[in-house]
Amino acid sequence: MSRLLVAVGSRHGATLEIGQAIVAGLERRGASARVAPAEEAPPVEDYDAVVIGSAVYYGHWLDSARDYVDAHSDALARLPVWLFSSGPLGP
Repeated sequence: MSRLLVAVGSRHGATLEIGQAIVAGLERRGASARVAPAEEAPPVEDYDAVVIGSAVYYGHWLDSARDYVDAHSDALARLPVWLFSSGPLGP
C-alpha cells in the first residue's frame, strides 16, 4: 500500500481543505494518506510520495510551504512529488 503525505501551507484554512479533499480521494483509491500543515509536517522519508500545496499571496507561496520544500529538498528529489497552488486567478 502506498503511503502519501500531503503537506499544506494555508493561512485561513481553505488550502488545508483542498489538502483534506486530496487525502480523501487518495484513500478512496486504496492509498494510506495523511494531510498536515507544512509547519507541522513530518519528514518525507517515511512516505512513498508527497503532495505539497500552498495558498498564493502576491504571487508567492507561503513561507511555511517554501520552507518545507527547502528543508526536505534532498529527500523530495528521490520521491514522486506533486505540487498545487490555491489563490486568485488572473492579474
